[in-house]
Amino acid sequence: MGKDVIIYPVFVPMIGCPHQCAFCNQRSITGRSINNLIEDIKNQIQTIMGTAVKREGYKEIAFFGGSFTCLSIELQNTILGLAHPYLKAGMVDGIRISTRPDYISDPILENLLKNGLTTIELGIQSTNSHVLEASERGYTYEKILPDLLNLRNYPFKIGYQMMIGLPYDTRLKSINTALDFAKIKPDFVRIYPTLVVKGSSLEELFYKGQYRPLTIEEAVEWVKDIKSIFEYHDIDIIRIGLQSQEGFDKGQDLVAGPYHPAFGEMVESAIYRSWMKDILQRILDSKIDIPDKSITFQVHPSRLSQAIGQKKINIKFLRHQFLDYEISIKPNKDIDEQEMVVIMDGNIIQESRKTYIARRYEGILKEIWN
Repeated sequence: MGKDVIIYPVFVPMIGCPHQCAFCNQRSITGRSINNLIEDIKNQIQTIMGTAVKREGYKEIAFFGGSFTCLSIELQNTILGLAHPYLKAGMVDGIRISTRPDYISDPILENLLKNGLTTIELGIQSTNSHVLEASERGYTYEKILPDLLNLRNYPFKIGYQMMIGLPYDTRLKSINTALDFAKIKPDFVRIYPTLVVKGSSLEELFYKGQYRPLTIEEAVEWVKDIKSIFEYHDIDIIRIGLQSQEGFDKGQDLVAGPYHPAFGEMVESAIYRSWMKDILQRILDSKIDIPDKSITFQVHPSRLSQAIGQKKINIKFLRHQFLDYEISIKPNKDIDEQEMVVIMDGNIIQESRKTYIARRYEGILKEIWN
């Protein structure tokens, strides 16, 4: 879009959704009138727009939390209509929804287009049939692929959501999902680790010992390579991990799983860790002599905390991996944010992140093919 995207999120309950996925704890609303539902959504919009700070950027009211296109056409239009006054007043530039990938037929899409929709996020989650079946998604990737391709014929911005660590998922299955996404190139993606939340089917499986969620360390390692795939294909990653939630932070709604409010930062730090290790290993493999055993990495100041890692984990890791060398990480404001400089014995090596990502991508492909 060429500008910062500012999203004003509005929660739509899961009425009309035909499936209760294993990871979801939302139940269909009973005993509640549509009028009350519309009034609730209307109040949410009024509250968030009434307190919205004036900012430069492309602004959208986003209807999240439900499978929007599973609703009746009449109800979809009524909800979308609640955003129209803000579109006409120039307070927002568009409308966004999240929905299921098996509910995007031509009649649905044409109606959304008429009603001012600009962006669609699809909760695809995985492209592996075994994972989708175990997660009770109700479709296969092969079944929804024609509709995903057809969606490209419309002017919407398109985003895919993927989840790692679902039942029967593996790191390679998740990597293949990312590669499948890249083949049809959405405009952006979100990546979420699977969490066990209260009231979900996964909670029952967890307590029965039939499902083990990823650890935070495992989730970070998986997403590190998934992010590299999307970076290589120039696909924007607008979110990694769930936003901080009071119910999760206080342990009220979360049973188990790799939740951390700074999960995205941990992934970025892991990329820097792998990048620095890769550079060092290639230097040593080339038999370059480093008499003083001192190696300094330099990054832009805005990247320093990510390069060092929480509690200096990256420095500790590198010093443990390369015991004979004194390794340090320092800021340099003259370096681009997407570059890294290595200084050793008076020699300077400069490398772009794009170069490393391409090298890592090639390594991922070799791993898949083997």
